[in-house]
Amino acid sequence: QIKLDVTISGGVGTGTARAPVAGPGDVVGIDLGSIVRLTPRPNASNVEPNYLVAIDFDDADFPWLLTPAAANSMGQLRPWLALVVVEDRPGVSISVPAGTPLPQLHIESGATQELPSLEGSWAWGHTQLLVEQGTGAGAVPAHLVSDPDQHVSRLLCPRRLKPNSRWLACLVPAFDAGVARGLGRPPPANPLAPAWT
Repeated sequence: QIKLDVTISGGVGTGTARAPVAGPGDVVGIDLGSIVRLTPRPNASNVEPNYLVAIDFDDADFPWLLTPAAANSMGQLRPWLALVVVEDRPGVSISVPAGTPLPQLHIESGATQELPSLEGSWAWGHTQLLVEQGTGAGAVPAHLVSDPDQHVSRLLCPRRLKPNSRWLACLVPAFDAGVARGLGRPPPANPLAPAWT
């Protein structure tokens, strides 16, 4: 929630209200039209293993749009989503159980090394802005508004792919509130907790 303090001009009065703010626990899917590129393409078989898997979004702020936490002391903000890439092998599966709003990635206890640590997830997202050479930094915000087709946001998975293997790339919640929503559970007491440790 966000607290709103209102002061009416002329000294007529003041007031306070609380308003809910949307977060990762309010999402049960994203518009696939917001995804503009997948790297590599689905079912590609000739992918160079030294490249990272990435997903690009049309909106410049999409990876941070519903982040419920503040940036750390270094100004690093964790995305509300994470792109994970897991090896398609025994112990790893995707299913859609009856009554749940989203597909679920299942990783058995012996395969937990499949997920990266979320501590550095702030480094996995960025915005790429295409501006003319010589454009000053002060013009960048105006450029975002005036020419929205010249930017994308991107999430990376910090995992090197082994050659001659099959992989599953999944866009998953990075906060426990998003996991609870995707599983059809009530929201957790601590909405800032990471989705996994």
